[in-house]
Amino acid sequence: QQSRGLGEHHKTQVRIVQAPKPPYPFRARKLGFEGEVELAITIGKDGFVKTGNIIRSSGRNDCDSSALDTVLSKWRFSPATFSGIPIESKEQVVVRFQLR
Repeated sequence: QQSRGLGEHHKTQVRIVQAPKPPYPFRARKLGFEGEVELAITIGKDGFVKTGNIIRSSGRNDCDSSALDTVLSKWRFSPATFSGIPIESKEQVVVRFQLR
């Protein structure tokens, strides 16, 4: 008799491992601009961001580009898993530009 445990097909969510802040564009900083960019991203089985696009703009192209470029090139994740095996996943992230 085999029993099928609940953990057999357990899915885990992604976890951020590395998420450096994007460079604050000079003109945006000089003008005192603050805002946030919402991105839709695809995280590969290796934890690298494979694709990304802007789903909500900050209102400034330079901030949007800085956020997208940084997430695509520098952010790293512990990938989602299904039954212990890494899987590709689609996520949404928000990048904030905030003056201190």
